[in-house]
Amino acid sequence: MSPDSSRQPPLASSRSTPQGTEPSTAERLRHVALELFAQRGYSGTSLAQIAQRLGIRKPSLYNYYRSKDELFLELFEDSLERWRAASMAPLSQPGACEHRLKAHLQASLELAVQDPHATALCRAAVAQVDGETAERVRTLLDRYHEEYRQVLEDIFSAAIESGDLPAHETGLLVLAWLAFKDGIMARLVFQQTLRNPFMEHFDALWSLFWSGLQSSRVVVETDEGNPS
Repeated sequence: MSPDSSRQPPLASSRSTPQGTEPSTAERLRHVALELFAQRGYSGTSLAQIAQRLGIRKPSLYNYYRSKDELFLELFEDSLERWRAASMAPLSQPGACEHRLKAHLQASLELAVQDPHATALCRAAVAQVDGETAERVRTLLDRYHEEYRQVLEDIFSAAIESGDLPAHETGLLVLAWLAFKDGIMARLVFQQTLRNPFMEHFDALWSLFWSGLQSSRVVVETDEGNPS
Protein backbone atom coordinates (compact mmCIF):
# COMPACT_ATOMS: atom_id res chain seq x y z
CA MET A 1 0.00 0.00 0.00
CA SER A 2 1.35 3.43 -0.88
CA PRO A 3 1.92 5.94 1.91
CA ASP A 4 -0.71 8.61 2.33
CA SER A 5 0.82 11.72 0.82
CA SER A 6 -2.02 13.81 2.26
CA ARG A 7 -0.73 13.07 5.76
CA GLN A 8 1.36 16.23 5.78
CA PRO A 9 0.27 19.63 4.44
CA PRO A 10 2.42 21.38 1.86
CA LEU A 11 5.39 23.04 3.47
CA ALA A 12 5.47 26.80 3.58
CA SER A 13 8.49 29.03 3.66
CA SER A 14 10.07 29.59 7.05
CA ARG A 15 9.39 33.27 6.36
CA SER A 16 5.75 32.81 5.35
CA THR A 17 3.14 35.42 6.22
CA PRO A 18 0.71 34.76 9.09
CA GLN A 19 -2.70 33.77 7.78
CA GLY A 20 -5.06 36.68 7.21
CA THR A 21 -2.39 39.33 6.70
CA GLU A 22 -1.07 40.81 3.49
CA PRO A 23 2.49 39.77 2.56
CA SER A 24 5.11 42.48 2.75
CA THR A 25 7.15 43.51 -0.28
CA ALA A 26 10.12 41.55 1.10
CA GLU A 27 7.99 38.42 1.44
CA ARG A 28 6.56 38.83 -2.04
CA LEU A 29 10.08 39.35 -3.35
CA ARG A 30 11.28 36.06 -1.85
CA HIS A 31 8.23 34.21 -3.16
CA VAL A 32 8.64 35.55 -6.70
CA ALA A 33 12.40 34.98 -6.71
CA LEU A 34 12.00 31.40 -5.50
CA GLU A 35 9.47 30.71 -8.24
CA LEU A 36 11.65 32.23 -10.97
CA PHE A 37 14.84 30.52 -9.81
CA ALA A 38 12.95 27.22 -9.76
CA GLN A 39 11.49 27.72 -13.22
CA ARG A 40 14.42 29.34 -15.03
CA GLY A 41 17.45 28.34 -13.01
CA TYR A 42 20.10 30.57 -11.50
CA SER A 43 21.63 31.90 -14.71
CA GLY A 44 18.24 32.29 -16.39
CA THR A 45 16.89 34.58 -13.67
CA SER A 46 17.84 38.24 -13.31
CA LEU A 47 16.99 40.91 -10.78
CA ALA A 48 15.28 42.81 -13.58
CA GLN A 49 12.94 39.88 -14.19
CA ILE A 50 12.17 39.61 -10.49
CA ALA A 51 11.43 43.34 -10.29
CA GLN A 52 9.20 43.15 -13.36
CA ARG A 53 7.21 40.26 -11.89
CA LEU A 54 6.82 42.23 -8.65
CA GLY A 55 5.75 45.37 -10.49
CA ILE A 56 8.55 47.51 -9.08
CA ARG A 57 11.70 49.07 -10.49
CA LYS A 58 14.95 47.11 -10.31
CA PRO A 59 16.79 49.70 -8.13
CA SER A 60 14.13 49.17 -5.46
CA LEU A 61 15.36 45.59 -4.99
CA TYR A 62 18.64 46.89 -3.58
CA ASN A 63 16.71 48.10 -0.53
CA TYR A 64 16.44 44.40 0.36
CA TYR A 65 19.40 42.61 -1.24
CA ARG A 66 22.76 43.80 -2.47
CA SER A 67 22.93 41.26 -5.31
CA LYS A 68 21.27 38.31 -6.97
CA ASP A 69 23.78 36.04 -5.24
CA GLU A 70 22.77 37.30 -1.80
CA LEU A 71 19.09 36.72 -2.58
CA PHE A 72 19.75 33.28 -4.04
CA LEU A 73 21.85 32.18 -1.07
CA GLU A 74 19.21 33.28 1.42
CA LEU A 75 16.57 31.31 -0.46
CA PHE A 76 18.88 28.29 -0.63
CA GLU A 77 19.60 28.41 3.10
CA ASP A 78 15.86 28.65 3.85
CA SER A 79 15.10 25.76 1.50
CA LEU A 80 17.89 23.59 2.89
CA GLU A 81 16.77 24.24 6.46
CA ARG A 82 13.15 23.32 5.62
CA TRP A 83 14.48 20.16 3.97
CA ARG A 84 16.68 19.31 6.96
CA ALA A 85 13.93 19.91 9.51
CA ALA A 86 11.26 17.92 7.69
CA SER A 87 13.37 14.99 6.52
CA MET A 88 15.52 14.61 9.64
CA ALA A 89 12.64 14.75 12.13
CA PRO A 90 11.71 11.05 11.74
CA LEU A 91 15.31 10.03 12.44
CA SER A 92 15.20 11.68 15.86
CA GLN A 93 12.09 9.79 16.92
CA PRO A 94 12.31 6.68 19.12
CA GLY A 95 11.76 3.30 17.52
CA ALA A 96 13.39 0.61 15.45
CA CYS A 97 15.93 1.45 12.77
CA GLU A 98 13.67 0.21 9.98
CA HIS A 99 10.71 2.37 11.01
CA ARG A 100 12.80 5.49 11.43
CA LEU A 101 14.56 5.13 8.09
CA LYS A 102 11.33 4.31 6.28
CA ALA A 103 9.59 7.35 7.76
CA HIS A 104 12.61 9.48 6.84
CA LEU A 105 12.53 8.30 3.23
CA GLN A 106 8.78 8.85 3.00
CA ALA A 107 9.14 12.38 4.39
CA SER A 108 11.91 13.13 1.89
CA LEU A 109 9.81 11.94 -1.05
CA GLU A 110 6.76 13.86 0.13
CA LEU A 111 8.84 17.01 0.57
CA ALA A 112 10.18 16.79 -2.98
CA VAL A 113 6.62 16.58 -4.28
CA GLN A 114 5.02 19.13 -1.95
CA ASP A 115 7.72 21.80 -2.22
CA PRO A 116 8.88 21.58 -5.86
CA HIS A 117 10.20 25.15 -6.02
CA ALA A 118 12.54 24.64 -3.07
CA THR A 119 13.62 21.29 -4.53
CA ALA A 120 14.37 22.88 -7.90
CA LEU A 121 16.27 25.73 -6.27
CA CYS A 122 18.47 23.27 -4.36
CA ARG A 123 19.15 21.46 -7.63
CA ALA A 124 20.15 24.76 -9.25
CA ALA A 125 22.41 25.59 -6.31
CA VAL A 126 24.34 22.36 -6.79
CA ALA A 127 24.55 22.43 -10.59
CA GLN A 128 24.51 26.05 -11.75
CA VAL A 129 26.35 28.44 -9.44
CA ASP A 130 30.08 29.12 -9.32
CA GLY A 131 32.65 31.27 -7.56
CA GLU A 132 32.04 32.44 -4.00
CA THR A 133 28.37 31.49 -4.21
CA ALA A 134 29.29 27.90 -5.04
CA GLU A 135 31.73 27.84 -2.12
CA ARG A 136 29.01 28.98 0.25
CA VAL A 137 26.63 26.34 -1.13
CA ARG A 138 29.26 23.64 -0.64
CA THR A 139 29.94 24.77 2.93
CA LEU A 140 26.25 24.57 3.83
CA LEU A 141 25.84 21.19 2.14
CA ASP A 142 28.97 19.77 3.76
CA ARG A 143 27.64 20.77 7.17
CA TYR A 144 24.30 19.09 6.47
CA HIS A 145 25.91 15.95 5.01
CA GLU A 146 28.23 15.55 8.01
CA GLU A 147 25.30 15.83 10.41
CA TYR A 148 23.31 13.36 8.31
CA ARG A 149 26.17 10.84 8.10
CA GLN A 150 26.70 10.89 11.86
CA VAL A 151 22.99 10.36 12.55
CA LEU A 152 22.91 7.42 10.13
CA GLU A 153 25.99 5.82 11.67
CA ASP A 154 24.45 6.06 15.14
CA ILE A 155 21.19 4.50 13.93
CA PHE A 156 22.93 1.65 12.15
CA SER A 157 25.23 0.99 15.10
CA ALA A 158 22.22 0.69 17.41
CA ALA A 159 20.50 -1.66 14.92
CA ILE A 160 23.55 -3.94 14.84
CA GLU A 161 23.79 -4.00 18.63
CA SER A 162 20.09 -4.88 18.95
CA GLY A 163 20.33 -7.64 16.33
CA ASP A 164 18.02 -5.90 13.84
CA LEU A 165 20.84 -5.96 11.28
CA PRO A 166 23.78 -8.33 10.80
CA ALA A 167 27.21 -7.06 11.72
CA HIS A 168 28.60 -4.72 9.07
CA GLU A 169 30.84 -1.71 9.02
CA THR A 170 28.49 1.19 9.69
CA GLY A 171 30.20 3.20 6.95
CA LEU A 172 29.25 0.52 4.43
CA LEU A 173 25.64 0.56 5.61
CA VAL A 174 25.58 4.34 5.24
CA LEU A 175 26.86 4.02 1.65
CA ALA A 176 24.22 1.39 0.86
CA TRP A 177 21.52 3.64 2.29
CA LEU A 178 22.71 6.69 0.36
CA ALA A 179 22.83 4.71 -2.89
CA PHE A 180 19.22 3.59 -2.35
CA LYS A 181 17.78 6.90 -1.13
CA ASP A 182 19.76 9.23 -3.40
CA GLY A 183 18.97 7.07 -6.43
CA ILE A 184 15.26 7.42 -5.78
CA MET A 185 15.52 11.13 -5.02
CA ALA A 186 17.56 11.84 -8.15
CA ARG A 187 15.06 10.05 -10.37
CA LEU A 188 12.15 11.81 -8.73
CA VAL A 189 13.71 15.28 -8.87
CA PHE A 190 15.20 15.13 -12.35
CA GLN A 191 12.36 13.37 -14.15
CA GLN A 192 10.08 16.29 -13.18
CA THR A 193 6.80 14.50 -13.73
CA LEU A 194 3.54 14.53 -11.83
CA ARG A 195 3.49 10.75 -11.81
CA ASN A 196 5.41 9.36 -8.89
CA PRO A 197 6.06 5.61 -9.27
CA PHE A 198 8.21 5.59 -6.15
CA MET A 199 5.30 6.64 -3.94
CA GLU A 200 2.97 4.26 -5.79
CA HIS A 201 5.27 1.31 -5.02
CA PHE A 202 6.81 2.63 -1.84
CA ASP A 203 6.13 -0.37 0.39
CA ALA A 204 7.34 -2.90 -2.19
CA LEU A 205 10.56 -0.96 -2.82
CA TRP A 206 11.17 -0.62 0.88
CA SER A 207 10.62 -4.32 1.49
CA LEU A 208 13.17 -5.22 -1.19
CA PHE A 209 15.78 -2.89 0.25
CA TRP A 210 15.32 -3.75 3.91
CA SER A 211 15.13 -7.52 3.38
CA GLY A 212 18.37 -7.22 1.40
CA LEU A 213 20.11 -5.48 4.31
CA GLN A 214 18.88 -8.04 6.82
CA SER A 215 19.99 -11.02 4.76
CA SER A 216 23.25 -9.60 3.43
CA ARG A 217 26.63 -10.98 4.35
CA VAL A 218 29.73 -9.09 3.24
CA VAL A 219 32.51 -11.24 1.78
CA VAL A 220 35.83 -9.97 3.05
CA GLU A 221 38.81 -10.59 0.78
CA THR A 222 42.12 -11.79 2.20
CA ASP A 223 45.49 -10.27 1.30
CA GLU A 224 45.79 -12.86 -1.49
CA GLY A 225 42.57 -11.59 -3.03
CA ASN A 226 40.58 -14.74 -2.20
CA PRO A 227 37.36 -14.66 -0.20
CA SER A 228 37.88 -15.48 3.45
